[in-house]
Amino acid sequence: MTMTRTDMHQSMKRQVTPLGVTLFGIHFNSDALQRLRMKGTFPKNVTVLVSADDIRMVGVEFSGGPTLQLSSRALDTCDEPVSLEGWVAAYKAVKGFCDAGVRDDG
Repeated sequence: MTMTRTDMHQSMKRQVTPLGVTLFGIHFNSDALQRLRMKGTFPKNVTVLVSADDIRMVGVEFSGGPTLQLSSRALDTCDEPVSLEGWVAAYKAVKGFCDAGVRDDG
């Protein structure tokens, strides 16, 4: 999947770390991003492009370079699109379950 700015519904600034960029509690990364980070050849803060219809992959834009496509190990096994709305709902359900102290001790 090739990603362009017109495919994206939202853009936001994020800091690049050894884990990549983090959006919605998910780390997105690529070998190309880490090579550039280690060389120090782009700003620490980048523009991340994301489609609310499918967050399995995001794009990173930075001045003077191509848009890099980043994926997440957390979503690699998802064959169907994962919407932002669906992800947030699932996150809230799991967080509520954990916060309630519910345990399944079998």
